[in-house]
Amino acid sequence: MSSSRFARGSVNAEAYDAYLFGPLLLDQSRRPAQEHRGLPAGNRKKIPQYALAYAGLAGSYALLGQVPYDDMSPLEAKPRARAAARARATAGPLLLGEAHAVLANIAFSYDWNFAAAEQEFQRALALSPNNPTPHLWFSHYCIVRNRLPQALEEKLSPA
Repeated sequence: MSSSRFARGSVNAEAYDAYLFGPLLLDQSRRPAQEHRGLPAGNRKKIPQYALAYAGLAGSYALLGQVPYDDMSPLEAKPRARAAARARATAGPLLLGEAHAVLANIAFSYDWNFAAAEQEFQRALALSPNNPTPHLWFSHYCIVRNRLPQALEEKLSPA
């Protein structure tokens, strides 16, 4: 993390390790969403302000409420994803593209608010241009909007 957005020593190493382990849990387990992306119930008290983990939790909820996971009803999962994304990950000095990608996913796939989705995707891509998830999700959005050349470009993005 060589970005100027991060102050030296501002990341809790234990929390960051848990965050990095999270995608493995999402791919290999069927635990409740709060166990994904480094926010097991016991760690929430240790790292209540850890924005990156909240962005990961938001992403986990967003995915658990849609294909191929379908572990939760979208009526349950998408509002939880929105709450986690807004709780810590889009507030303060550290604006995370990951959280805005989740908000875009929700606006697109749950609210059907294409204008809001487009705005959130653009913000996510601007904040996290090297993160492949916003590019992939934006490519899905572009397919639905019948912008196929742009969808292909996003899907093949070097991120």
